[in-house]
Amino acid sequence: MPQIVIATFNTARSGRTPQNKDVVDRVIEFFMGEQIKGSPYDVARAVRSLEAEIIHLQEVWVPDDANSGGNFLRNLHEEGYNFEFEPFARLGHMSDRKPGRDPERTTGSIGIAIVSKFPLLNRSALDLRHVNRDPFPKRPALAVTIEKDGVPLTTVCVHAPRYLPVGPITYLRRLHQKLPPRGTPVVVAGDLNFPRWATRATMRGFVSGAAGRTFLAQDPLLQIDQVLARKRDVRILGTEAVTPLGSRSDHFAVKAQIEWGFDRRLKRRAS
Repeated sequence: MPQIVIATFNTARSGRTPQNKDVVDRVIEFFMGEQIKGSPYDVARAVRSLEAEIIHLQEVWVPDDANSGGNFLRNLHEEGYNFEFEPFARLGHMSDRKPGRDPERTTGSIGIAIVSKFPLLNRSALDLRHVNRDPFPKRPALAVTIEKDGVPLTTVCVHAPRYLPVGPITYLRRLHQKLPPRGTPVVVAGDLNFPRWATRATMRGFVSGAAGRTFLAQDPLLQIDQVLARKRDVRILGTEAVTPLGSRSDHFAVKAQIEWGFDRRLKRRAS
C-alpha cells in the first residue's frame, strides 16, 4: 500500500482582523516578502522545510511579473517541484490605495496552491460559489490526482471563509457534494476556519487527524488547519503540528502520514 506525507500550511500572517476594505492591502504586505513589521519571510524555504511529498498552501500571492522575487512558486518549480495555483481574486485594481506603493508590486492574484514532486494530474477547480460576506468573489477548491506505485489518490486543497458559523458550514457542505464518489481515495487538506469536531459533523464519512492547536501560532486556541481523509479509503497513520523553517505565519503547518490502496473487503474480514 502506498504511503506519503502530506502537509497543509496557511502562509500568511494576520496582524489584525481584516475588514473587507483592507484585505487587498493586507495580502500585498504578506506575500511580497514583507510582513506587518517589515520582517523578511522566505515562503519557499518554509515550504521546503516541511519535507512533505504534497503541500497544500493557502493565501498564496502570485505576482503578474514572472521574474518577480515574490514568485516563490516559480522558485520551487525551478528546484523540481510541480505546482498548481487557483486564484480567488485579482489585486491590481487597488494597488494605489496607499501613497508611495510601487504599483508593479501590487499587481497579481491571491489564491491556493498545491506543490509536489509528483506529477499533478487531472487538475480541476471545484466551483463552490460565493459565500455570503466573503470578501473574495469566488473561493474554489483545487483538486488534483497523484499516483504512487500505480495507485491514484485525489487530493483537494481548500481554504474556507472565516465568517462563523455560516461561512465554513456552507463551504464544506458544497465541497462534500463536489467530491469524487465513495470508493475513490480522497484527502482534503487546508485552512478550514472551523474546529475539528464541527468539521467531522459536516464532512460525513471523513476523519480529521488530531494535530493539536494550530491557530493562533503565538497562542494557539483551535486546530483549524486540518487533513481530512475519506475513512473507508484512506488511513491517517499520524498527524503533527509543526512550525516551518523561518515561518512568520500565525498558523502552524499540519503534516500527516497517510496510506491508501488497501482492499476494504480484507479490512472488513480482519475486523
